[in-house]
Amino acid sequence: ASYSLLTFGNSPILYYRLDESSGTDLENSGTFGAAGNGVYSGTVNFGQIGALEDRTTKTGDPNPAVYFSPGAFATMPNDISVFGNSFTIEFWFKVNETPSSSLTLLTLEGLASVEFDGTELTLNIGGQSIKSGTSENNPEFSTNEWYFLGSA
Repeated sequence: ASYSLLTFGNSPILYYRLDESSGTDLENSGTFGAAGNGVYSGTVNFGQIGALEDRTTKTGDPNPAVYFSPGAFATMPNDISVFGNSFTIEFWFKVNETPSSSLTLLTLEGLASVEFDGTELTLNIGGQSIKSGTSENNPEFSTNEWYFLGSA
């Protein structure tokens, strides 16, 4: 099954495929519907090769990605309630160069944020910060490689 079908099987509240081809609307495919749409700000380039597509072998998930130029970002609505006591954040990211300062990769207003400083990820949630660090099982980050972040 494709990544999107597996994800839809979990009925996510917010699910951003980043498959827009133009404009400023970040379209939510999750169960919250259009109320979960966000907005792109700054210069973004649509139709980039996504994390799960291998164009050489023509296999994988052909869903495109979005390239965020320095200073560009996407804003999600801040009035989304998390139902129950738990939630999951998942996303793929790639950087073209090592950042000179910390980048905020994701912010869910008042709930959580994820930052990347070129060597480690920091998940800020519930007033606590959890750092990825590096180890044999968690090697250093490289530019131009896709990384998956999942936190439940």
